[in-house]
Amino acid sequence: MTPILPVFFSKLNKFKDDHSSGLQLAYPADMCSQCKTLRQGGAMKLSTYGCYCCGVHKNDLAKANSELCADCIRLGRTQCYHHDVLVEDVMLQLHEEKADLIREFPHLHHYPFKKSRIKVGSSIGDGSADPRHIEFEPRTVQQRIQHNNLIQEELRLRGIPFDALSPHERRLMLHELLISEWRYSLLKGVMEAKTKEDAMILLEKAVPCILHLENRVSECLICMLLLKALSYLEDDNHALNHYILQVEKYMNESIFGEPDAPSGWKFPYEENKLGDVKFSNWRARRIIEEFHHLVDLSIPETDANLRNEWKQSADRYLEVIRLLRWKKTFTAAKIDSFQNKADDFFIGWINLVGYDGITNYVHMLGAGHIRFFLRKWGSLYRLQNQGWEQYNARVASFWHHRTTKGGNKYDKSKILPIARWLLRLMLWKTGEGEHYFQHVKHNANNDDSSSDDESDYDSE
Repeated sequence: MTPILPVFFSKLNKFKDDHSSGLQLAYPADMCSQCKTLRQGGAMKLSTYGCYCCGVHKNDLAKANSELCADCIRLGRTQCYHHDVLVEDVMLQLHEEKADLIREFPHLHHYPFKKSRIKVGSSIGDGSADPRHIEFEPRTVQQRIQHNNLIQEELRLRGIPFDALSPHERRLMLHELLISEWRYSLLKGVMEAKTKEDAMILLEKAVPCILHLENRVSECLICMLLLKALSYLEDDNHALNHYILQVEKYMNESIFGEPDAPSGWKFPYEENKLGDVKFSNWRARRIIEEFHHLVDLSIPETDANLRNEWKQSADRYLEVIRLLRWKKTFTAAKIDSFQNKADDFFIGWINLVGYDGITNYVHMLGAGHIRFFLRKWGSLYRLQNQGWEQYNARVASFWHHRTTKGGNKYDKSKILPIARWLLRLMLWKTGEGEHYFQHVKHNANNDDSSSDDESDYDSE
């Protein structure tokens, strides 16, 4: 991380603190930028804790919570995938819970126990056939003796006295200790991964850009549908080539162009696998709005139920993203309506494609993180990066068409002239440029002229 950025954000934060009575600063950006600014999170399913907002483990992304959250209870929902955003108050609660666990179970001071061999599962009956599982059910006297010995070894390893306990009580005590260790490990991992010490901004100010959210979730839906279609055609090259040509024809003549003026999009299929599915925002949005026909091309007629499920998922997603693009301030009722729609989409999507369909932005919809930022800022449409992305497109065009991109023999920076060019554009678009030349510079010139006149007068 360049040392310039911490200084930049430090000055901004100080500026905000100096004007806290009437100034609120937000830092909307794409997911990659937020993870770098907060110095936490990362690619979903590659990082252990990929979400920069919450402490969900990568293995639990598609698992419903065992208990409903307060919002789900209030709205009468039966499944909950929501996770608290780890703002300072929530982190303080986690620290207190960790301290309470250590007070109740002092052996946690020495966790982890490297020599421990016993396993524990979260579901009833899990591991009943595994001799090393706490819930193992012995079938012979020899198995019972071996399992009791294992329990005694584990209790001894943790420094827990057990001589006065019956075998059944020893087993119950060890089971409780293992559950406490599992919870302690989870809390410890989350707090280590979500430390706020190196963050350059507060978490509630790291607003996700809904322009990027729409683009990435749309690409996810398209990618998963294409992968499903290819799974039907793995052993039939003729049918595979026919499908690719059909999709290209539909995209180029119906979505991006017309029969008389087709576009040039190519199906990203190389070396017998699907490549990166990437679209600009307007292209991705247009595909999703016409998603039903792409589903009909991709899912066989014989699987009508699956076709309907894909179409329903796309329709639910469209409802979510159209509501999220609402330009006015969200009321509490409208936020509830949004999250209900987001939950319906997320649950249906999980049932349709499972764990593989969860990306960072899909998770943020289903986990209730977007709702958190709506409650904080009222509307995310006003905070999206559409204006900056337009500048970004201009910079890319300038870089690729009007510079040597570093190929010149002279060591000249291309970044500084582009930055100055962007500043000039911003000056004129905001009116500051016109103000400067009409008022500031004009007054400065008048002052210079009057001082010259005075000096001439004095010389006489």
